[in-house]
Amino acid sequence: MSNDKEITQKAEGKFIAQADRGGVAIVNVTSSDSLSEIDKRHRNDMLRKVENRVEQKLQASLYRDRAINIQLDFCHDLVDYTDEAEQNIISDISQAFDATEGRLLIVGEPGAGKTILLYTLGKMLIKRASQEDLNAIPVILNLSSWSPSYVNFKEWVIEELFNKYDVSGNLAKKWIDSNTIAFLLDGFDEVSNDTRIDCIAAINDFRSNYHAQMVVCIIW
Repeated sequence: MSNDKEITQKAEGKFIAQADRGGVAIVNVTSSDSLSEIDKRHRNDMLRKVENRVEQKLQASLYRDRAINIQLDFCHDLVDYTDEAEQNIISDISQAFDATEGRLLIVGEPGAGKTILLYTLGKMLIKRASQEDLNAIPVILNLSSWSPSYVNFKEWVIEELFNKYDVSGNLAKKWIDSNTIAFLLDGFDEVSNDTRIDCIAAINDFRSNYHAQMVVCIIW
């Protein structure tokens, strides 16, 4: 019999793993509910706010009057994809989101349906986040308010979360730092031409620091 002391390791997340040091790992799969009551309340409040915004947008569009059939395809001129991503058969925007692990660029001509596609994705992600706390909260933000005057992209996000969703600065920082938010960014075409390169740089810098899921709509 081994005299090694049994060590139990726990981690916040979907699973808890238990292992014996120096021996064969024993994995006990159990659910882990890591959210406090106040965290759940904040999360649910945010999901309701985003859902209301999404439904208002979709109802005000042609979404209710007719189905919008938008062709989805990989765009090699703009983005490098892994072979694994391209092997996926993409039939809707949520599958494209999953295939790219939440790093997605929606491109198209004006009026092609990019914004409606973004909000449709938001609707799908809201459902996921409502069913499983580990799924990120989808948040739609409009880049038209961004400018180079912000110290960094995070500062802009925090301000927008407060202005659009009444999220406190402390809670916004907590969600950003823990990758709790999936960012759905519209309005890039409304950023002034002379600052668009700066905006792209700010977004890329943010992504490299926080590895957040992010979808951006642009005209192409």
